[in-house]
Amino acid sequence: KAGGGPLPENLKEYKLIVHCGACMLNRKEMLSRIMQARRAKVPIVNYGVLLAHMHGILRRALSPFPHLQALVSSEYKSYEKKAEILKCIRNFLYQRVQIS
Repeated sequence: KAGGGPLPENLKEYKLIVHCGACMLNRKEMLSRIMQARRAKVPIVNYGVLLAHMHGILRRALSPFPHLQALVSSEYKSYEKKAEILKCIRNFLYQRVQIS
């Protein structure tokens, strides 16, 4: 939804939440959305990260983070392995989110 409207109540019906860059949301609101997604066990991704993955530049985009970049090597072939790698990245990013 555009304009910072609330997330749908039925998040469990979704397989993935593709979120905007959140330029019109404050930190608290964005963290709240991430936590809602976590509670519903639905992955959430910024559309910029998704586009980087879809266009094959995610590895280069992660160059400031070598430990994450190593996960996104050209070695992975299967869908399951890609999903596992993206899950590792997501988990790393979730660990960085601190609710205060």
